[in-house]
Amino acid sequence: MSQEDQLERIWRSLKPKPSFNLVEQTRLFLKEGPIGFYDEKARLIKNYHIFCFNDYLLLCKPEQNSNNVTYRLKVLVTLQACVKVEDEKSGWSDFRASSPGSNVPDNIL
Repeated sequence: MSQEDQLERIWRSLKPKPSFNLVEQTRLFLKEGPIGFYDEKARLIKNYHIFCFNDYLLLCKPEQNSNNVTYRLKVLVTLQACVKVEDEKSGWSDFRASSPGSNVPDNIL
């Protein structure tokens, strides 16, 4: 599937739509997948889905609607040009976002 097709697929699945056009020539789709956050108050893991691009990170709540899955956009993070996203196949994560030369922790995902 081409980059443009991937961006279109993700755009169609998002609710509400972001305030910017997801399908841009300069935007690169990097990764997507499930992610869980532990809620200490509720004492359970809350399941989300993350979409990672070269310039944005979208945290969404998956919603099953009849035959398809849509994603409710919960958090939109703008990635600065200095943030690097790379494959991380060792350990517990599939990718790593880091910001060299700053006080941001090396592994934030």
